[in-house]
Amino acid sequence: MALGWLQHLLRNLGGSGCDFAAGGDYGRRALLVSAPGEQHTFGGLMVAQFLRQAGWDVTSEIDASSDHLIATVCNEWFAFVGFSVGADRHVSMLAPQIRAIRRSSRNADIAVMVGGTVFLEHPRLVALVGADATAADARQAVAQAEKVLAQLPALSFASGGG
Repeated sequence: MALGWLQHLLRNLGGSGCDFAAGGDYGRRALLVSAPGEQHTFGGLMVAQFLRQAGWDVTSEIDASSDHLIATVCNEWFAFVGFSVGADRHVSMLAPQIRAIRRSSRNADIAVMVGGTVFLEHPRLVALVGADATAADARQAVAQAEKVLAQLPALSFASGGG
């Protein structure tokens, strides 16, 4: 019940943020997902809210199947995918998921960010799962997202991806 209240407060305190449709910046698209089997979602919700306030169009997929995530990145263009991981036991399932997303993504240059305590405690895992970056908190996640966008080739998102 407490988590439900926190989620409600986060939505209300965050406001609506920037309206993606009004900005029309096609490259500012992010897909945030929970790692396969993950049940902790509050951190991902917080990152999504911070990204929206920074003008990003964010799609959140909590508890989505691998097939659904693959179809999503195949059908829609995203600058990056962010995985939220709360438990060490879910890390082993992440590398195959990241490889599949990279193979299927409409954006050939898609970046992958991972977050959660496990990556703060064991930074070497970021590269081992095949991710490009991690962030210690939601503000850092926004900074990493901006860095990812700045490094994308202009044609990568101008044409709608690959």
